[in-house]
Amino acid sequence: MFLWSAIAHFLAVISPGPDTALIIRQVAKGGRSSGYYASLGIGFGVFIHSVLASSGISLLLLSNANLKFIISLMGGLYLIYIGLSSLLPKKINNEELYEYDASSFLKGLLTNLLNIKALIFFVSLFTIITDSLNGIWLFLYPLYFGVMTIAWFSFLSFILTTPKLNSLFIKYDIYFEKISSAFLLFIGLLILFNIFYVN
Repeated sequence: MFLWSAIAHFLAVISPGPDTALIIRQVAKGGRSSGYYASLGIGFGVFIHSVLASSGISLLLLSNANLKFIISLMGGLYLIYIGLSSLLPKKINNEELYEYDASSFLKGLLTNLLNIKALIFFVSLFTIITDSLNGIWLFLYPLYFGVMTIAWFSFLSFILTTPKLNSLFIKYDIYFEKISSAFLLFIGLLILFNIFYVN
């Protein structure tokens, strides 16, 4: 069961979505270290999602229509905020870079935590594997998912800043940032559309 859950998690992590768009945005704007910090934030968010799902708390959240609405609304508004804040980018000087790296962690954490699809994914995943979880496994599964998420997005940050690709980022960083920010903005607007007009 662990193998299948690990494969499902890996496929979910590498699929394009808000987390991937955020990593591209952070790397384009702040370089490799910002990508690493954002990766840590995303991974910590996945760990929290996993702990909540394995303990049954996430299921309680999803069963409450008001809480589900609030999480979706906050997630959509946050993605819109990140998207809009970068449509008119400014270069970051060396003095601001450390502070930006620290904020990258928070951006990664909030982007993942407020993603209602991530919440639903981990509830579904742990519903399947919960019978095989007891004792230390209740901690090791979430830890594994968190660490593997950090590893993937750190790898992506590294690849995007290798010499060949880094030269593209340096030359076209504003365009990469605008495209990834527009994608985040689009996802945020889509979430709002779904919660107000579809549901």
